[in-house]
Amino acid sequence: MYSRSPSIYRDGISDNEFPLPRIWFINKDKSNLIQYQPDCFLFNWRKLPGAEIYPRYSVISKLFENSHQIFASFVKENELGNIKYQECELTYINHITKGNGWDKPSDIGRVLKDLKWTNKKSRFLPEPHTLQWNSAFLLPEDFGRLNISAKHGLRQHDKCPVLIIEITAKGLGGDLGLERVSEWFNIAHEWIVQAFADITCPEIQKEIWQRLDNK
Repeated sequence: MYSRSPSIYRDGISDNEFPLPRIWFINKDKSNLIQYQPDCFLFNWRKLPGAEIYPRYSVISKLFENSHQIFASFVKENELGNIKYQECELTYINHITKGNGWDKPSDIGRVLKDLKWTNKKSRFLPEPHTLQWNSAFLLPEDFGRLNISAKHGLRQHDKCPVLIIEITAKGLGGDLGLERVSEWFNIAHEWIVQAFADITCPEIQKEIWQRLDNK
């Protein structure tokens, strides 16, 4: 029904930066992707055809921590400088396929309760061919911003129409320690989960997604 793709640390290496712009590391089943460039370390989980269950945040965060520890050990052993945590980012991408609560762009109100397209014969405009929505919210304790976007698109592997809801938390600049970074990710995760539940209609949560909790 939907896929989620967390999560991101951004690291700046102070000295001896790698000359390559970006390197990819992909696991055997291609569901986990690590991307590295001189100012960025990213860990992504990707939903692939046939993978019906996505791992919980606790599983993804542990995979990320293990991968990041390997990277940090490599940096230290090769005397490449100190890792400085300048910005953190956590992103969830949700693909809601056509037929799961919506059939056309004007049905947006069935999924996102704050949006609505009113169909009236007296209107000049026909039904929209596609829709796009963007909003930003402040995170608590000066932790940054939460950005939410929604748009229609096609799923890559089968061209199925999907409503793409992307929720990104970004912030907490400055020279940070790992403890502070971990705290930021926990707050960002909670805000993303609660935000998704807050913007989507209770009916589709229960009837289509059979939601039992908000984790």
